[in-house]
Amino acid sequence: MKKKIISLLLCSALLMSIFTICDRAFAADTKHEPVEVEIYAYQMGSTPYLAGMAWADLINKHSDWLKAVCVESISSVGNELMIRDNPDMRGHTVYYGVGDAAYRGVNQFAGNPYKRSKHVLNVSLGLNGMITCNPEVKTVEDMAGKIFAQYSNGAINKFVIALLSYVTPVIRFEDMDANQRFESTLAKRSAATFFGGSALTPDLKQWSPDPNCSEVMARAEYIGFINIPHDRMKALRSEVGGPFEGFYQVPGTIPAGGMGSRQTEDWNVFFNNSAFLADQDMDPEVIREMLRIFAEHADELADLHPIFNMLTNDIMSMYAEPVEMHPAAQAYWESIGVTPKTIVQFVESVKSK
Repeated sequence: MKKKIISLLLCSALLMSIFTICDRAFAADTKHEPVEVEIYAYQMGSTPYLAGMAWADLINKHSDWLKAVCVESISSVGNELMIRDNPDMRGHTVYYGVGDAAYRGVNQFAGNPYKRSKHVLNVSLGLNGMITCNPEVKTVEDMAGKIFAQYSNGAINKFVIALLSYVTPVIRFEDMDANQRFESTLAKRSAATFFGGSALTPDLKQWSPDPNCSEVMARAEYIGFINIPHDRMKALRSEVGGPFEGFYQVPGTIPAGGMGSRQTEDWNVFFNNSAFLADQDMDPEVIREMLRIFAEHADELADLHPIFNMLTNDIMSMYAEPVEMHPAAQAYWESIGVTPKTIVQFVESVKSK
């Protein structure tokens, strides 16, 4: 009897060893091959750059097969042109971008639409507004005949030129990188420039300047907040085939004090998303792993910048039409019970509360 029991125990031990070896072999066979990805963000000091750096850091800390590096870039349009012109980058690159101009075939994509870019991750609800450091410039009309410092290769430039074309003498638009824009405006060589920020509270009443914009506010003796003409924007937007048809940014208003004590009146701006895109054929497993890590560890970014306290699932899954959500990103959000909203749907849902 003892011999039978001993034999059974030995057989059980042998079977367990075999199962363990098989499990390890199966795990080794199914382990994902190492993959390296590049995250092309935006200019140093911008919100997308901070988010890109943080995303790469999270991936490197929390994935055993995915490695990432964040790369500074000059503009969202530049990123999209880079991906369009370098097909070999499409399988391993996520990039900050808008996708709107490329999708519609306008600006640098005139006559040659590029529709392969898809939304992967949104990191904030942002704004584009206009500021001045010249106390004599109070309105758009006061910019007549003067210089407006706009984004270098910015997707928004064509729309702003059309929006302000009624001003005479005509406003002179000059492309500049971020540092040039702000230095020119601080020195009053430019009448005004773009100013970026992100929502701090779910009701969209409190906002934070982008890091480089905070420096401008700290250095400027005078800061004026110039209203974007919403009525004209809405009229242009209704023109079929016009410059604002399908424009990805939506009119919004920052209540007085929303951007700090120096903003003493309501301020009309554009609301926009800060999105990272990827090629439509990028490996779905890579997209899912990148998204999973960011979504599950977003709370680790709270100390990096106040805007990252707003990294809710609704913010992270928000996208801007006409560019579609990447199928792998759509599948990820749906798997955790989140229905992605467009930026218009998101803003309207906040207004209705």
